[in-house]
Amino acid sequence: MCAKAMGWLFGLTSQDSAQLSCEGLLIRQMNQEEARRILASSQDFFAKDAAIWQNTIASFPLVYEKDVRDDYSIGGEESVGFLFNLLSPGEVRVPIQWMIRGKSGATASSSTVIDYFFRRINGRFQEISFASVRGAASAALRRLNSQLMLPNALGLDPILMERVYAIKRFPLKSESPKANAVSRAAEICMGLEYLMHEGATAEVLFRLSLTLAWLLESEPAKREETLMHVKSTYELRSKTVHGVRLDSKTLNKVSFRPVLATDLLFRRAVLARLMLNAGEDRWLEVIRQSRLGFEIELDRADWMTE
Repeated sequence: MCAKAMGWLFGLTSQDSAQLSCEGLLIRQMNQEEARRILASSQDFFAKDAAIWQNTIASFPLVYEKDVRDDYSIGGEESVGFLFNLLSPGEVRVPIQWMIRGKSGATASSSTVIDYFFRRINGRFQEISFASVRGAASAALRRLNSQLMLPNALGLDPILMERVYAIKRFPLKSESPKANAVSRAAEICMGLEYLMHEGATAEVLFRLSLTLAWLLESEPAKREETLMHVKSTYELRSKTVHGVRLDSKTLNKVSFRPVLATDLLFRRAVLARLMLNAGEDRWLEVIRQSRLGFEIELDRADWMTE
C-alpha cells in the first residue's frame, strides 16, 4: 500500500471534533485546506455561491482517509460511504473524492451532487449523526477493515448496492409523510428479494421472513418479532405494487416501526454477507441452511440497533 484515498462524508453530521481510527482508516474533522479544495471542485458541479457550500461543509465536517493499494481506482462507489449507508436509516455519500500520495484529482457526478443537495433542501435527505452510529461504525470497521482497503473488495454487485441507496430516498422521521413508509417498504422488499435470491413466487413472504428470522436471530421471541415486522412491511409493499390509492385516513394509521425494523434486518443481512466474505455460491448455501433451521456460524451484526 503506497497511496491514500480521501473523501468527504456528505451526510454525516458532527457537533464536535469527532474522530475514529481503525488500522489504515481514519475519520476526522475536515481541515481548511480540504474545505477550500472541496469548494473549488464543487463550483463546477453546482454553484458559484461559496456560502452555500461553506454552510454545507459546516453541517457535514467529516472526511475519511485510508491507506490503499497502488491500483485502487478513484471514483465509483466508495466502500466507506456504502458502509455508513448500511449502519443507519440516514444517508452518507462521498460526492467529492480525491487521492494523494499517488494519483490526484477530484471526482464526482454533477447530477449526483445536485440530487443530494436538493433532496436535503426539500427535506427528503435523511442525515446521520456520527455520534449515533459511532459504536456500530467501530465494530463494522474492525470486521471489514481489510476489505475496505482493497479495490472492489466488497464483492457486492451494483444492483444490490443501488437498492441500499434507493431505500434512503424515503426518510422516515416523525415529521415525514406517511406515504414515505409505503414507498420505503416497497424498496426494502425489492432489496431483500434480490439479496436472498427470491423470485416472484407466492411463498416469497414466508420464505423471506423465515430466512431472516433464522439467519439473523437466535432467540425464539426475536424470530417471531421478525416474522411480524416483515409481514407488515410486505402488506404495505403490496399496496404500492398493486396500485392501491391510499386516502389520508388510511395513511394516518400506517406505522413506521415495522418498516424501520425490516429496513434494519435488510442492512444487517447485507453486513452479515460482507463479514462472511462469501461469494454467490457460499451465500446461497447459507440461505438454504438458514431456511432449514440449521445454526450458521456468522456475525449476525446484532450489535447494530438503529
